[in-house]
Amino acid sequence: MGSDAKTWQPRRVLVGYDGSDGGRDAIALGALLAEPDAEFLLVDVIPPVGLFTTNPRRLEDEEPPQSRGFFFEALRDLPDRRVETRTYVANSAARVLSEVAEEESFDLIAIGPCYPGIVGRILLGSVGAGLMHGAAAPVAAATRGYDQHHRHVIREIAVAWDGSPEAHEAVLYAEVLARREAASLRLITVDVRETTLPGAIGWEPLVPKTPAEVLEEGVSSISPDLKVEGKLIDGGSIAAAIAEECRVGVDLLVLGSRGYGALGRVLVGSVGTALLHRVRCPMLAVPRPRAPLGEQSFRDQKAVATG
Repeated sequence: MGSDAKTWQPRRVLVGYDGSDGGRDAIALGALLAEPDAEFLLVDVIPPVGLFTTNPRRLEDEEPPQSRGFFFEALRDLPDRRVETRTYVANSAARVLSEVAEEESFDLIAIGPCYPGIVGRILLGSVGAGLMHGAAAPVAAATRGYDQHHRHVIREIAVAWDGSPEAHEAVLYAEVLARREAASLRLITVDVRETTLPGAIGWEPLVPKTPAEVLEEGVSSISPDLKVEGKLIDGGSIAAAIAEECRVGVDLLVLGSRGYGALGRVLVGSVGTALLHRVRCPMLAVPRPRAPLGEQSFRDQKAVATG
C-alpha cells in the first residue's frame, strides 16, 4: 500500500472493470475517493475458456478484448485523468486485483456491484468478499446505480465500531476522509451481547466493557476538530442493524478487516459479506493494522496524525 492510515492519500487507484454498469459504478466511487492528481488502472478479468489456469495471464494490447475498444466507455468516465487499462485471463478476479494492488503499491481498490446477466467477472459478492479478507489496500465497494447517483459527495461517514484494533484502524481512515471532505462521523456499535459466547472466538477481557462504554471510548478518541456522533443499536443481526442505521444520511460506511472485538464480534467476515448485499451506501473496508494496535499505540498514532 502506498501510504498508511494516518497519511492515506489515494493517488493510485485500481478499478475492477467488466464492461457492465457495475464497472462504471466502481469508477464513479473510485474517482470520488481519489485525490485530484490520482492515476487509475482499469483491470478486466475474464475466465479461461475450457481450461483451468493456475497463473493469471495478462493479454497483450493487440489481443481482444483489449484491441476492440473494450475500455472506451470507461475512459470517457475519467476525463483529464491518467488512465491505464489491462485485461487478464484468470480463474479468480479477486486474486488478480489483490496481487496487482500489492505488487504495484496501489492505495485503493474500487469494485462495483453485481448486475443481472454478468457472470464470472467483477462481481461484488464473491470478489468483494475475497478482497476484503486479504487485500493489502483499502477496498471501496460501490452500490448499484452509483454512477447515476445525483449526490456524489461525502458529508457523513459511518464507522462500524466495536473497540477492536481493526475498528481503530477504520477510524483513522475515516478521519482522513472526514477532514478532507469536511464531513461528520457516525460511530455505530451494535449491542448483541446476549447472542454471543464470551471467549468463544478471539480474546475476551475478564470484565468485558459494556457496549455503551465501548462506544463512548470510540467517540472520545475522535480528533476534537471533527464532528462525531455515537449510535448504540440493539440488534440480533449485526449486518442488518448497521445497514438499517446507514439507510439515511450516510454517504460512506467504513469498517475494518476481519478482527475480533471486545464484544466477541467479527467486523469483516460473515458480517462484511452480508453488508455487501444489504447496505445502501458505498463501503470502504480498510486492511488489517500492520502490527497489533493496543490502546496506547493507537493514542500514539493519533498524536502523530494530529500533530
